[in-house]
Amino acid sequence: VTTTSSISMSEAQAIELTSILQPADRRFTGKSSAAKRPTAYLVDSTIPPTLVPLTASRERSILRDLGKGLGTAKAPFVQDRLNLNNMMQKGVFGTIDAVKELLGGDSDDALNDVNNGGTDTGGTNKLKKPPASFVFFGMDWDSQVDAMLAHDLIKDIVSKRLSSSSSSTAIGLEFIPLSAQPLLDSYLQQSLSEEELTNQLVTNHFVDALTLSLQMPLFRWVNRQQNQSSSTSITLLALAPESADVRSVRLNGLQNLDPSAREKYVVDANGFINLTQDSKFKLYVDRSLFKDYTPLETSSDKVDGPGDFFAERILVHEAVATTLAKYAAAKGRAGCLVLTLAPTKDLRYMGGPNGRLPRVYNYLIGDNNNNNLALDDNAITTILLNPTAQQTLSQSKFLRLEIGTAPKNLVYQTKISDYLWFSSIPKVSLLPRLMNP
Repeated sequence: VTTTSSISMSEAQAIELTSILQPADRRFTGKSSAAKRPTAYLVDSTIPPTLVPLTASRERSILRDLGKGLGTAKAPFVQDRLNLNNMMQKGVFGTIDAVKELLGGDSDDALNDVNNGGTDTGGTNKLKKPPASFVFFGMDWDSQVDAMLAHDLIKDIVSKRLSSSSSSTAIGLEFIPLSAQPLLDSYLQQSLSEEELTNQLVTNHFVDALTLSLQMPLFRWVNRQQNQSSSTSITLLALAPESADVRSVRLNGLQNLDPSAREKYVVDANGFINLTQDSKFKLYVDRSLFKDYTPLETSSDKVDGPGDFFAERILVHEAVATTLAKYAAAKGRAGCLVLTLAPTKDLRYMGGPNGRLPRVYNYLIGDNNNNNLALDDNAITTILLNPTAQQTLSQSKFLRLEIGTAPKNLVYQTKISDYLWFSSIPKVSLLPRLMNP
């Protein structure tokens, strides 16, 4: 008697027995299927940084915690199942038992604790809730895919927040100048129509029409939330300095900007100046900021140089950070949450407004700056949406995860962001140093 199976009974039993010992999603079923990879990844702060894939349940948990205003811990995993330090153990054993032995408990619970500020000891060192929390979404302004992903994430974060918190919530918009704030307020108060808002922003405030059109679905959603409940409070926050001021700085330098405008954009003058001498910031400028420099064509005889570009960008970054800090400081300890849309180039490697914000906020609260009120980096979460290798300044097909790889710069090494989030499953060839628990 012949059988269609080429596997003997003993071999089949061995496969079945081995399969039972595996997690449900890894069991052998006799059928082949395409692997389903995550679409979101934590950038672990190891040296060098590594990518930790997030399951669907972890994604939901992270978004829920962001809605609660918990921020994101910046400490790396120490002796964690996903750390390169334990790769040999994973390679030898390859089972969940090694993970449980290392962590002394459930691996998912341990990962939850670490993401919320815990340690490898089971999360005993919980991250204290900051007085305010900020989430930055780095995106391509011209990408509808990025816009849709940002809107979905914001809706998930805010919806969970509105159902459990009365704290203030705002959505920061880096493409809209500060002078347009009254228009946004009028729109949410139903005294200005969508058409009127669009016309005035594009015509009078020089907002890019394509960028605005891609973000209008988010505006409509916020408007509906305001109408559906009188207790709902979501603010649309204009963040950008005026285009005329930005161009003036690019052409004539910061020193020639109108003093009243400079005071509006830069409240912490000493901190603003001292930052330019910081070694870590210098690394960011050299490895990230200057990579976007393109000479400006002007009708004057003045040659536009890297220094002019530098002055323009640090003004924009400081103005955005100052506006966000002013909003949060005015709310006191109310636990406000601000979710900000900004271009990827302004957020990568944590040196833009996302890096300046704690300093400006702590300056504004002045004498009240103590352990309970001060803001630190854990209150800032940076998420890059659908990043490409080119956007991370990589010279290969892989994403670049850090700057500061030279031995003299290791102490200043900075990761690309806290999370990388994709609309669809990214190619494996895009993801370097991927941990596979």
